[in-house]
Amino acid sequence: MVVRFYADNWLMASAIVGFLRACDASTIDWKSWVKDKVLEVPEEIWNKGSDILTEAIWSKEIRNYKERLEKLTNPKEKKISEKLKNPYNSLVLPVIGDFHSNSSLTNPSSKHTKDIESWFRGKVLENKRTGEELKKGLETIIRKESFWEELKDRIKKAIREGLSTLEESNSRTHKAPLCFFCKERETYTYKGRFRTFDAIHFTPLSASSETLSNFFYNGKNTLYLCSQCERLLFFSSLAYTKFNNNYIFVYLAENIEQIYHLNRMLSHQGTITKDFLREAVAVGLKEIRSMQVEYAYKNIYVVEIEKVGDAKANIHTFTFNLRLVEAFNELLDEYPEKFLKSVFDIFLSYAYSGRSLYEFLDYILSGFFYKNRYKNLGSSFSGRLLRVGAELDFLPKSLTYFIKFQEYLQKEETMLERQIYQAYEEGRKLKRKLFENHGDDRAKKRAETLSYRILEAIRRRDIDALQQNLIRAYLELEQEIPPVFRDTLLEKSFNRVAYAFLIGLNGEEKKYEAGGKT
Repeated sequence: MVVRFYADNWLMASAIVGFLRACDASTIDWKSWVKDKVLEVPEEIWNKGSDILTEAIWSKEIRNYKERLEKLTNPKEKKISEKLKNPYNSLVLPVIGDFHSNSSLTNPSSKHTKDIESWFRGKVLENKRTGEELKKGLETIIRKESFWEELKDRIKKAIREGLSTLEESNSRTHKAPLCFFCKERETYTYKGRFRTFDAIHFTPLSASSETLSNFFYNGKNTLYLCSQCERLLFFSSLAYTKFNNNYIFVYLAENIEQIYHLNRMLSHQGTITKDFLREAVAVGLKEIRSMQVEYAYKNIYVVEIEKVGDAKANIHTFTFNLRLVEAFNELLDEYPEKFLKSVFDIFLSYAYSGRSLYEFLDYILSGFFYKNRYKNLGSSFSGRLLRVGAELDFLPKSLTYFIKFQEYLQKEETMLERQIYQAYEEGRKLKRKLFENHGDDRAKKRAETLSYRILEAIRRRDIDALQQNLIRAYLELEQEIPPVFRDTLLEKSFNRVAYAFLIGLNGEEKKYEAGGKT
């Protein structure tokens, strides 16, 4: 007999990936259970689910917990009694607390967690009262292997009891609706009501800005749960990669093994990197070519859970579309990682959400041109981009990458790269001519004044102002206006030509010395 689960949405896919990771921690070979997007778990394995979950939590947190207890034995530690926290909460909550708040596994007032706290304090205290005696007692027990074996057994029992309470008061009925997630097993009655998906099963979704009641007609929750799918959801936290204060999971229209592989790669790298994205795009292209339909991309998601409080979260889902995947495939390797690695996540957010990369670029240029205007920038996207610009001594050519990427998304790739290069080079040439004619100080001031005027024209999308400033600059130097600027009269070419020219005009200064030396 097997218990079937279906990875047909990102929530269940994350629960399945979490369960498979837990099996890894117990050295259980699961590959034969995967049938494309269906997971068939042998019943004898599934019946050991609570022990498998314990093993995963234990292996993930035990090292950190041992180090924390070791620090408490330091002679400089004070008020040690207040710092002897319940081992269950110290080990379990860091792993699943953000995902299953106030569930049967994370309720600090439950009997099985209180029993562990009493046992632990009894082990440490042993009739000792002073701080130094407590430290000695703690130091004694953490040196004993038998203590750790007993603690693990007690946590295993507590998790087993916590999961068993899910069905303690359940009852079956012939009229019970089918489970929303597997659509083959019936739900059950819990405390007089059919069991439905709730905050205890996956807190971020229920605590997001759109609460569950908003998803249903008349606010009635119809996400019915069978006991098997309900238990599986408690493994979902193991599938997410934590980055800063957020959690990330990737779901693709592929088989379970591929989803598992990509999220394992994500966990090793710590966040979405170029290497990870390159492989995800390759999978997407393979799928689209085999299916020959764009629909495959409708099921490629990056799910990001943003923690905003103890039981509050925002969930962002970014969907790949065909054009974006093609852009990544063509242009990803050119990303200027050397000095913009720190804002790669912001670049991805702009690309996924459809926000213009000209806005992204504008923040960097604003930081560069108005270094003294921005103080205490913080960690917001805009603050981080402004800081990147403020730390630049010149505008590198590699910034034109974002112009090319944006234009590629807008299907303007014909002659695109050549046009961007020409506008960038004209900026460099004009700066060189300024240095030849005016010397370093005057040239810098003239280039700076022209740059401010052009940036303001770009922001206002004022084609006339841009043209007038260019005409004035080239007339003063007795130079003909380059043909590339004729394209700025066209609405569709305005941004790419203007931004590329501005980057070239503020490029590396050491190449433009008075007298035209390079």
